[in-house]
Amino acid sequence: MPFYEYRCKDCGTEFSRLIFKEGEPVPCTKCSGTNVERMENVKHSGGCVCCTPKGCFPASSDASGN
Repeated sequence: MPFYEYRCKDCGTEFSRLIFKEGEPVPCTKCSGTNVERMENVKHSGGCVCCTPKGCFPASSDASGN
């Protein structure tokens, strides 16, 4: 299950959320608004913090694929 990064368009708060089912509304952790956008980076529950066209890399990697 992936962790996604979100930014609230109403209050500017950035937060992570574990997503169990795509399409579920994601409320802001500060203002509870649902006017949020998913940011580009994805954190997987397997410790992955960076996804690139070469694949996903753990936090200890430089994400260059080396």
